[in-house]
Amino acid sequence: MNPAHIDSKKILEELINVDILITGNSTDQLKELYYNTWGMSFDREFIKTLTLQDINDFVTELIENRSQQVSDINKGPATFYLWYEEKSVCLCFDILSGANITLPFRCQINTISTPVPIIQEFLKDAQVEIHPLHFQNFTFLKPGDPGWDEFDKDEDNNTPEWILDVYVTTLP
Repeated sequence: MNPAHIDSKKILEELINVDILITGNSTDQLKELYYNTWGMSFDREFIKTLTLQDINDFVTELIENRSQQVSDINKGPATFYLWYEEKSVCLCFDILSGANITLPFRCQINTISTPVPIIQEFLKDAQVEIHPLHFQNFTFLKPGDPGWDEFDKDEDNNTPEWILDVYVTTLP
């Protein structure tokens, strides 16, 4: 994943025009993942100046640009997808060759038809006064506490730990 720390609208604009790698070949998915996956973290003060509309406008422009890039590359359709990574408070996006592809997540996916709920959830967490990753938000468990051995149970059980909302669209 390519990290991008966003502290100005200029950086957002630069992300819109970053080149992509579309091979048209599903066997090259790892190369495309490496090249096309972005995780955006935002400066604490800058994120407070942004609205849902600002981020939605960015995503719309990003998709329009990626769609044009896919057309220019002319290797067939591609899948653009956007999600919110709660653990790192990052808004993430990627583009991979093909339509109706299996997304590379190790969890259940809830495909949604608009990016707005993802953006809303991201902004809710990113704009709070006490950051979600601040130590005050952690619960420390000791042996014997309820939930202490919960992770061991999850490893034996092959059910996914969580359901991830993902906005997916096929380009161009």
